[in-house]
Amino acid sequence: DSTVSAFDDAYFYPRYGWGTSLNRFFDSSKFEIKNIALSGRSSKSFITEPEYQELLAGMKQGDYLFIGFGHNDEKTEVERYTNPNGNSTVEGSFANSLYENYIKPAEAVGCTPILMTPIVRRSDTGTFTNSQLHITTTATVGDVVFEGGDYAQAIRDLGNEVNVKVVDLTALTKELYEQLGASETLYLHAWLSSKEGSVDNTHTNIWGSIYNGYFIAKSIKEQGIAGLSEYVVDSMIQAAPAKSDYLVSNPSYVE
Repeated sequence: DSTVSAFDDAYFYPRYGWGTSLNRFFDSSKFEIKNIALSGRSSKSFITEPEYQELLAGMKQGDYLFIGFGHNDEKTEVERYTNPNGNSTVEGSFANSLYENYIKPAEAVGCTPILMTPIVRRSDTGTFTNSQLHITTTATVGDVVFEGGDYAQAIRDLGNEVNVKVVDLTALTKELYEQLGASETLYLHAWLSSKEGSVDNTHTNIWGSIYNGYFIAKSIKEQGIAGLSEYVVDSMIQAAPAKSDYLVSNPSYVE
């Protein structure tokens, strides 16, 4: 989804999904990073896109598939919604969508899937609500009932159920944001203008993207994911990425 994808913004601090930063963290002589994430898609709606067919046609033995969904699966829209409750066998569930559409096809060709829980939505108070943690309540729109639940937990549970590794970006970003405080997490996120009030509390800027890439690489190293962890660039995970090293505004920005 958009927290993974690339953008071409005229923002002051443009949007960068974490997929745009992964190439910094893995040995480029061993891996080519191909980011086919799309903004606004859920695990359900992505399968209608040409990029999904590209994924199915391109996956092969020895590849690794990083799966990042959740922000849009919780939308109360029939085209995007998946139910956070139910395991991989329950049709219509988030777990079933992830398993049938991504994990199963990957494993069938010898590609190793890795699940990512969604990054938190930024809190401007430092205190997180359920919605910022991807925990929803049941809602009725027209005559359609959209059952609520915990999307990050659904991913954790799915990983345990089908023996797929999970990088818990929800927990990692929540801990980071609580440590930094709201006045500093401003600088992890995109700004539409040079005014901090224009901050986009969903999408990261380049520093936020690199920070999430750091979390992913560090977690993969710690979990010892065979064939991948040994190619993490160790120098990139020795210390967290510093704002002063990475945060830059758009040189073409016009107020």
